[in-house]
Amino acid sequence: MGYIFLFFSVLSIGGALFAPGEPMAQRIVWLIVGLPLGYVGYRLATRKSSAAKKSKDAFNSIDFVKTADYKNFFNDTGIAINKNKKKILLASPKKVKMYDFSQIKRWHYKCNSGGMTTSGGLGGVFHNIGQISMNLATSGFFVEVKDIDFPEWQIYFGHNSRNPTPLDEMKKWMEIFDQFVNENV
Repeated sequence: MGYIFLFFSVLSIGGALFAPGEPMAQRIVWLIVGLPLGYVGYRLATRKSSAAKKSKDAFNSIDFVKTADYKNFFNDTGIAINKNKKKILLASPKKVKMYDFSQIKRWHYKCNSGGMTTSGGLGGVFHNIGQISMNLATSGFFVEVKDIDFPEWQIYFGHNSRNPTPLDEMKKWMEIFDQFVNENV
């Protein structure tokens, strides 16, 4: 959400600075609108990144995660596998649970994209922002387990310098599950 405020802040300030045909009063209005939006966006963006860092640190401090052969944490969801103990730890914002490999029924991934518009002015921009959010919310690595309370877990994968595309990381996890979990199911 903070990045949306920053985006519109840049548009407003850009409108004020680079609109030579506009009267000075209108340019001042653009600045008055843009600067507070930028401040709010900056505060929201840094607050979220600080909370995400705390969540990741909490996940990585779990003893099982420290000794895991493979692990991933992104956007408040995590997964860790210890192939010798034949156990998997799954984490979401509201719960963390460990399962034996024998409790895992299925796994798959989805990487949704599309639905974007290339025109439409500001309405098109808002549509694209909503579509990106929906695509991210329905994408991820999904693990189905023998658990009445939490039968399906969704693990998010994101972009970073080590992992340019989440699709490659999800394919890696498919292979990890095929090699280590599949032999025990």
